[in-house]
Amino acid sequence: MNPTTRVLDKSGIFSQEDINSILKELKDKLDTLLSDPTVNRRVYSAAVECLDNVLKHSEEKISNDYSNKQKDYPSRFQLDDTGHSIVIYAGNKILNKNISSLMKQLEALNDLKPSNLNSLYKKKLLTAEISERGGAGLGLIIIAKIPGKKITYDFEKINNKFSYFSLKLEFNYTV
Repeated sequence: MNPTTRVLDKSGIFSQEDINSILKELKDKLDTLLSDPTVNRRVYSAAVECLDNVLKHSEEKISNDYSNKQKDYPSRFQLDDTGHSIVIYAGNKILNKNISSLMKQLEALNDLKPSNLNSLYKKKLLTAEISERGGAGLGLIIIAKIPGKKITYDFEKINNKFSYFSLKLEFNYTV
């Protein structure tokens, strides 16, 4: 069994410039790591969506309460190679009041078959409106669609106002 190799690990408050830099570094690393262009494109596409979600939906920037406990939960993007799969981890702080809604969305997406995810994506694409944070509600659908596996996620309570949302996506590849 191959040991897991950390390919990329970034954390902090991400700006659009930071994300552009991370994506360039990721593209270079994926080009040398993966020989299958289909898996390469899928991993890259999922990474784009994960980073976009972290940028748009992290509550990092609106929080003025930078207690020691909150500093332990920076926004994060990580990519590992297990020797047979690429694993993306992404995480950011969210408001506790948003957990229930997000959990329902994730469970609904995880319950759909791939063909139904494609139909939902097409429907949402035609009817989507841009939210106040600049999203059209397509990010999680794309994230659920690309790997062909369920999204693994978790919410860790930080305090009465914030929790840390993390997700994991896995992409199998052949050596």
